[in-house]
Amino acid sequence: KDFSLPEFQKKLSEFLTISENTIRREVARGNIIAFITEGGHRRIPESELNRYVDSLKVKNQNLI
Repeated sequence: KDFSLPEFQKKLSEFLTISENTIRREVARGNIIAFITEGGHRRIPESELNRYVDSLKVKNQNLI
């Protein structure tokens, strides 16, 4: 399953507070993998949810 940007933000909000604009920036930076539909909308694979959350956990552990 692929999420739209608002769907991805809603699922991600179960783990952390993040805005749609931040998700757009993370996609632009390559930190979240997404593809653009013919209509110009971002679609984010479901697998990116866990991968992104895990990557944030690793970053936070490295800060301690």
